[in-house]
Amino acid sequence: MSRMPGAYLEARTTEIRDAAMRVFVRKGINAATMQDIASEAGMSAGAIYRYFESKDQLVQAVFEYCREENRALFEDRRPEGASLLEAFVGVGRTVWDEFGEPGARDRFAVRLAATLAGSREDDPLGGEMRRMHTDVLDRIESFVRQIQDAGELRRDIDPHALALTILSAVQGLRMLFVEFDEQIETEGVLEILNRMLRGFMPVREEN
Repeated sequence: MSRMPGAYLEARTTEIRDAAMRVFVRKGINAATMQDIASEAGMSAGAIYRYFESKDQLVQAVFEYCREENRALFEDRRPEGASLLEAFVGVGRTVWDEFGEPGARDRFAVRLAATLAGSREDDPLGGEMRRMHTDVLDRIESFVRQIQDAGELRRDIDPHALALTILSAVQGLRMLFVEFDEQIETEGVLEILNRMLRGFMPVREEN
């Protein structure tokens, strides 16, 4: 087999991975075949094995991508001089920017379908989605605790409850974004969440 250029290989594996996610959600991991995925990606069944040796390897690629996407949101990207709360608001801005990206509705539809698969205990896709959402919830809660430790958020705010509220808002808005075919105003929701967070800042006493 000839060696493929790196850029071409990356682009092709991404296309196959995205096709696999759509097929897994539509048919379930167990029922999906490499032929199904190849057809979805617009290639022959034999050609797909040049990129992934097995369906199990493809499943791992799908979920590793999702994990890395979630982790990247919480990397330390705080601008010099910015507070932790400002950095947290910046994470929200990054999440909200996805609503304006091409194909956002289709991506949200796929993720929501995978989340619903979590109600079926025998579906590995659902189990993976539950674990990823738990990881995101834990990361949000940890970030909130850091903000509290820095004195930028009141101590009487329950970190877990706040994290759950924020994640619920994101997941709920994605669902409505799909249901209403993108015809909803997302920026107003982000503004409300930002005002809520700033309303939880400690009151500074005047000297």
